[in-house]
Amino acid sequence: MRTCPNCQRSYPDDTEFCPRDGTPLPPSIEATAAALEAGLSRRFRIVRRLGAGGMGSVFLAEQLGLGNRPVALKVLLRKLLDDPEFLLRFQNEAASTARIRHPNVVTIHESGQSDDGSPYIAMEYLEGETLRQILKRRGALPVAECAEILQQVARGLNSAHKLGILHRDLKPDNIFVTRAEEGEILVKIVDFGLAKMRESATHTLTGTMLGTPAYMSPEQCLGMKSEELDARSDLYALGIIVYEMLTGRVPFHSDTPIGYVHKHIMETPPPLRAVAPSLAAPPQLETVVMKALAKERDKRQASVQELSREFSAAAVPQSAGTATPSGATQVVERPTTHPERGSDVTTESPRPARPIPGSRGAPDTAVETPTTPMRISPVPVQPSPAPPRPTPPGAQSAGTGGATANPPNAEEVVRWAENEASKRGQQPTPWQRKTPSPLPAEIPIPGAPPAKPPVAAPPKAAPEVPRFRAEPPKPSRKKYYIVAAAGLLAVVVGGYFYFLPSSPRKQKEAGVLSPAGAPAAPTSAVPASMVSIPAGSFQMGRDNAPSPEETPAHSVSVAAFYIDKAPITESQYTTFAKRSIAAGTEQLPVTNVSWQEASDYCAGQGKRLPTEAEWEFAARGTDGRLYPWGNNFAAGLTNSLEGGVGRLQPADAHRDAASPFGVLGMSGNVWQWTADNYKPYPGREAAFQIPADAKVIRGGSYKADKLHVTTTTRNFELAPTRSPVIGFRCAKTP
Repeated sequence: MRTCPNCQRSYPDDTEFCPRDGTPLPPSIEATAAALEAGLSRRFRIVRRLGAGGMGSVFLAEQLGLGNRPVALKVLLRKLLDDPEFLLRFQNEAASTARIRHPNVVTIHESGQSDDGSPYIAMEYLEGETLRQILKRRGALPVAECAEILQQVARGLNSAHKLGILHRDLKPDNIFVTRAEEGEILVKIVDFGLAKMRESATHTLTGTMLGTPAYMSPEQCLGMKSEELDARSDLYALGIIVYEMLTGRVPFHSDTPIGYVHKHIMETPPPLRAVAPSLAAPPQLETVVMKALAKERDKRQASVQELSREFSAAAVPQSAGTATPSGATQVVERPTTHPERGSDVTTESPRPARPIPGSRGAPDTAVETPTTPMRISPVPVQPSPAPPRPTPPGAQSAGTGGATANPPNAEEVVRWAENEASKRGQQPTPWQRKTPSPLPAEIPIPGAPPAKPPVAAPPKAAPEVPRFRAEPPKPSRKKYYIVAAAGLLAVVVGGYFYFLPSSPRKQKEAGVLSPAGAPAAPTSAVPASMVSIPAGSFQMGRDNAPSPEETPAHSVSVAAFYIDKAPITESQYTTFAKRSIAAGTEQLPVTNVSWQEASDYCAGQGKRLPTEAEWEFAARGTDGRLYPWGNNFAAGLTNSLEGGVGRLQPADAHRDAASPFGVLGMSGNVWQWTADNYKPYPGREAAFQIPADAKVIRGGSYKADKLHVTTTTRNFELAPTRSPVIGFRCAKTP
């Protein structure tokens, strides 16, 4: 069996690409191990597989003839040799990365080809965890621990940059955290040169990008050749990693690689505290990180070492009274709150270093990695006391705890209020000008007991309404008969109008009326499973959006149309495409459908894909709401990242989150194709070369956060793409 490194699904050995996402499948474990045993038996003994990726697999092996030294053996796909330039590129890159000799870079022992021609690299075997595994297990890291990891990574990168070697694919998966002989943490960078090797094999590895989209620099996203990149591209990726260590997530999120490209080029990273409100970091620390993430590389730090120095200097206030870790110093734990655990690690004192989970001699149970001393938060400044307010006659003085003996009458209070108003140069309000009368109950006097009504003119008590069955005086029974008759008449008349076929209320409950009460299109000819949308004008897009591509807001008019009430389901599409689906997925939105396939389905039903303007109008109505249900985000009304579901939900889920017209599934769950080519809104110019086959997708998915499941969220994907997070719905012209 061959396993997809992306979705982790297994397929038969003769499958070359993952049917769901198109990822090249590495050789089966058994076949690869057997081939290695035969082709490398004179030099290595395979122990077990450690992992697999798009370019090959990594095995734990023993290097024979050298005391059976354990090595990590990276074996690249044999099919890469179909590219005549790849072998030369492989040999050059392996030789150049072997020149890097630094404690913070993994050591390359040798490289070559097995008897069957498969390229391999034998490197230093490390025991510990990748930074990715640490972030997944612990979430955001303390500032001082981030500084320690950054310092070591910067040293390793700097040693490579001095030799003119770039990494090009720096990410937490390629940063390994282990321990030195004395127990102190030791950070190692792995996989130098593989991104450049991948560049010559892109036509062989269909769909492979040069780098990992979430960590690619803007210049990489713009297609700059490897020879034109410099160290500041690695610096940008390192800035993304630092951002992730501090907040627990990367600054940009997208469901598609092309979406990441768009965000790296166009969007500004959210402030650190907007992502992690509990982060106790000085403003200058955020300035350092944002400088590393500048779109123009000339505005970033000059080197990774400069980034490390600036970060350490900014982080000093966070560890006042303690030594800032540097080099290979022992770190200790501080109390850390983990949102996913809801509890604190309260150990503060230094403790002996413990084995890292998964290392030799480590216990089976997971052990927390030592962290840093507790940060000292500044003492909050007490607010200055507010100036004393004038006390009305007879009012209770602040702090006395008692009431005055003689409560003021209304006339005294009115005179006092007029006097105070004149002191401030104000005109007394109408209630202040009134002459003696009981003070209104809704105008309380601070600290004063309730004023008693004058005895001479007691208020007339209203008749008490009986809460339970009580027999009223016989003279008033006639009044109840009259009231009952009037109530019965009101019920009859109201029911008559309610059940009229043309009742406005009935139309509104059916989702036909717009929020502003726009006239609805006739409903008699509405196709089954579709909603009628009237012609109308609205403000498309919005100003001050997190993505510039949602701006500016501009007026758009649409003609009347019909649109599917919910996205097309697997069951509906299967009937058309005559394909099999997994049991239990019938009511999920159909995905892994290209733009052309979606268009063909709609055409087969006598329909079409909705335009981008139609989609947004159906989602937000005429009142410009940010979400289909209103302007405030609610995790329970959509399937987004905040809900934590982590998978598709039925297409008609969240019926209580329908749009003003009654359309479902317009926020989260699954992106949806539209008919339009992607282009900037009027008044904006494209900041990058937009592919000719880029099509607009709308709505966000279950992987998108609350900022990207709005009614104005827009993105694009290439028309041939089949994605597990992109579906569609149909529209129709009346």
